[in-house]
Amino acid sequence: MLDIIRRHSQSWAVKIIFALIIIVFVFWGANTMNMDSAQAVADVNGEPIYREALARAFDQEMQRLQRDNPDFPVLGVWEKEALAGQILRKMIIGAMLRQEAAKLGLGVSDIELSAHVSSMPPFQDASGRFSETAYRSALAAAGLTPARYEEMAGEELLLAKFQDYIAAAVNVGTAEARRMFDFETQRREVEYLPFVHANYLKGIKPSEAELISFYTENSGRWREPAKAEVEYLLFDLPFLAGLEAVGEDDALAYYKERQDAFISPAAYRTRHILIRLPLSLDTTEEELRQARQKAEKALAEIKAGAKFEAVARKYSEDELSRDKGGDLGWLEAGRADPAYEAALALLPGLGEAGKKSARLLDEPVRTYSGFHVIELLDYKGPSPRPFEEVREGILAQLREDAAYAAMPEVLAAAEDAAITGKSLEEFAGEYRGEVRRSGLLELAGIASLLDLTEGALNGLERMKAGDAFTAAIKADKGFVLLRLKEYAPSGVPDFEVLRPKALESFKAEEAAKLAGAAAAEALKSIREGGGKVPSALTGKILKAEASRFTGVINLGLAPPEFTQAIYLVKPGEWLDKPYALDERTVLVRVRAALPVAEKDWAQVGAAYTDGLNNLRKSEVFSLFLSRLQKQSKIELKQDYLLFRNNSN
Repeated sequence: MLDIIRRHSQSWAVKIIFALIIIVFVFWGANTMNMDSAQAVADVNGEPIYREALARAFDQEMQRLQRDNPDFPVLGVWEKEALAGQILRKMIIGAMLRQEAAKLGLGVSDIELSAHVSSMPPFQDASGRFSETAYRSALAAAGLTPARYEEMAGEELLLAKFQDYIAAAVNVGTAEARRMFDFETQRREVEYLPFVHANYLKGIKPSEAELISFYTENSGRWREPAKAEVEYLLFDLPFLAGLEAVGEDDALAYYKERQDAFISPAAYRTRHILIRLPLSLDTTEEELRQARQKAEKALAEIKAGAKFEAVARKYSEDELSRDKGGDLGWLEAGRADPAYEAALALLPGLGEAGKKSARLLDEPVRTYSGFHVIELLDYKGPSPRPFEEVREGILAQLREDAAYAAMPEVLAAAEDAAITGKSLEEFAGEYRGEVRRSGLLELAGIASLLDLTEGALNGLERMKAGDAFTAAIKADKGFVLLRLKEYAPSGVPDFEVLRPKALESFKAEEAAKLAGAAAAEALKSIREGGGKVPSALTGKILKAEASRFTGVINLGLAPPEFTQAIYLVKPGEWLDKPYALDERTVLVRVRAALPVAEKDWAQVGAAYTDGLNNLRKSEVFSLFLSRLQKQSKIELKQDYLLFRNNSN
């Protein structure tokens, strides 16, 4: 089942459940310890989730993110808190699901777990039997103990059982999937008569009274938003960090204290030949046998003396590496498929002095993609990252920590200054800051400039020029002190200012009305003539194709109801009314429903059917989770924050 989950990492199971697996398998194991004295951060139907468990889950997720993303940025307090909140939500969902599984009598027996572990290829010897030595070696390479891995494997099996139970009734067959595919991808051939609005502009000359009336009735479209210019003193993280010197000596001390956190993982340089498996939940034994045989044939040719590069170009189905002789370059540990990596990690003597790194693996390795013939070209073991490589990241972290540490004191001083009426310039001088001007901007522009919510500027319209806000305003990462320089309220410009725009809009709307009337008259004539287009219009008919998702490309953007109407009429029929589009009004007749090409279905039918099943299962499971949440008693404790009072 683990292989199935990996192989369909875009399936419904991944979209809804898989996050619960990757966050340290919080579904089962996060709260099994006895922590009577620990502080609970949440309670799910009487079952507590403890602060220590949340902190451990956070640390493990951070390690995963940093391992999988070498350029992963340093997180500030707010970002860390947001990530912790996401993890806590997943832990809550995990607790609900675990409790429901127990109610349903779902569990994993020791026999099931043993059979699952024994069946994993990385834990088997050359004869296909479970090997205790291979098992412990593979887990050690992944940094896991047998107890922890077996706990994780049990969680995966339980999740799989739960998944199968909830979605057991969902089964979209090939015939139904084909009908849906045909429905969604069918194209229609249409012909249309365009009545271009610009052709009806001539002669439209409104009187002064008509134009003034049009301006008055449509004044809302020309209303200009309120604008303001403010003077401000911004205390963001870069400014706050500069209040306390952080130098290279601090970074070096940090590096030496936490050297274990700056280790480059092991890395492999490999090349491979991939024989793909179908992207289907229903891969047959025959398909597996054929793929394995093809991989074994390629491996045999290499062992017989053929060059790996030549065999890769002949057999490999990996389009990205095939023309490079299968070369994948360097892969850091933790970045490749686990089965691929485990097979490399099990090579005896890997990284030992005097042992040759380059070697061909004796058997094809199966992953979610298919079967791989693998040759290890080189290996680099874990190694400390030099200080020069991580210096800038450490400095950034220390400066951000210093900024957050300084923020409460500076904010308190800012509040006192606002209350006592101290000017921005006086307060800026105390902190070597600079009072700046925004320029005349819409309120949304000021909010964007200073990383504020637009609501933070409420009350600005009641202030006078020179007035300052009586409190500091929270910015995204810091705070700001504001003083109003100028305020221009929302309003509609005078008629004389808008006369050119009003005239242009009036003429465009009148032209669209005339084009619509001409189109309606033409449609009436067509109907009275039994569907025959008047001779004066036959030369103006244009042809195009329509699809459900793109509409009629020739006609540009169109309202959804226009495309829907094209698919509601039978071939040979005209749409029941003219449709006004951006620059023209059109009459449309559907000429034919174009058949879906068999080759299109042959290419994607299996994947489409799987996708449709996954979508249905996702919908069923979402409804199930929604019901569970409504039925559950979930309590968030007030003090569940991990970092706000912790500069580390």
